[in-house]
Amino acid sequence: MESVGLDHPALLYAAGIVYNLASFHRLLNRPSRKGEPDMEFVSVAKLGEIPEGRGESFVVGEHLVAVFNVGGQHLAINDLCLHMGASLAEGDVHEGVVSCPWHGWRFRLCDGAWCDNPRIKTETFPVRIVHDQIQIGLP
Repeated sequence: MESVGLDHPALLYAAGIVYNLASFHRLLNRPSRKGEPDMEFVSVAKLGEIPEGRGESFVVGEHLVAVFNVGGQHLAINDLCLHMGASLAEGDVHEGVVSCPWHGWRFRLCDGAWCDNPRIKTETFPVRIVHDQIQIGLP
């Protein structure tokens, strides 16, 4: 039997499915934003480290988060595509929409909506800038 490395596409695909199922479960069981305690913000990068029109992936708590620089504004969404788990941070960004590098699924960065059916959304995260630090908010 052939040995399979951790970067094997089948393992990455399976990991993406498990992560997306766990994210979906968290979304279903998340308390209402009303009365939600203050968010914890985590620094992920310095201003200027994410090039204009590009994204970078970060582990933030239990989340993989893609942070994008669009016209100097930083936006953050779940890094894993809802379709098959590809890293959205590696996708092309055009007019505030990121395209998945594997199969072209497109998500609006402002609200995480899938462009083909906006009722389906990936998770978004608040972003703030403190001094020169880009910070991501976690519930």
